[in-house]
Amino acid sequence: MKYIVFVLALLTAGTPFAQTSKRPAARTCGTEEQAMGALQKLPEVKTRDRFIDSLTQHKHGIAMINYDQDKTSTLPYYEINVGYSSEIRFENYYTFRVYKKDCRIEVDDIEEGWMSLADWRRKQAQ
Repeated sequence: MKYIVFVLALLTAGTPFAQTSKRPAARTCGTEEQAMGALQKLPEVKTRDRFIDSLTQHKHGIAMINYDQDKTSTLPYYEINVGYSSEIRFENYYTFRVYKKDCRIEVDDIEEGWMSLADWRRKQAQ
C-alpha cells in the first residue's frame, strides 16, 4: 500500500495540477499607485531618484505625474511622466505607459515613439 501511494505521489508531482501552486500570481496594475510602484522599481528611475536626492540635499526625490487622470478609466494603461518637480517647473525624464491588465511597461522614445521597455533598454545600451 505504501508503494502505491509513493508511485501516485511521483506521478502527480509532474502534472500541471500539482505545479499550479508554484506559479507566481499574475501582476496587475489596476490602480495608479500600483502602476507608480512598478515604475519606482525600475533601475533607471532609482538612479534618477538618487541623483535628485543628492542634488537637493535629501529634500526631494523623483516625481511622478499622471496627466491623463480624466481619461484613465477608459484607457487600458496609465501614462505617467517621471522627473524632477521644482517650484518653477516639472523637468520630465521619462514618459511611461503602464498597462493595467499585466503591468507591461512601454517608454516614449523621442526618435522611435512608443516601444517596449526591453527594446528601449537595448537601444540605450548601443
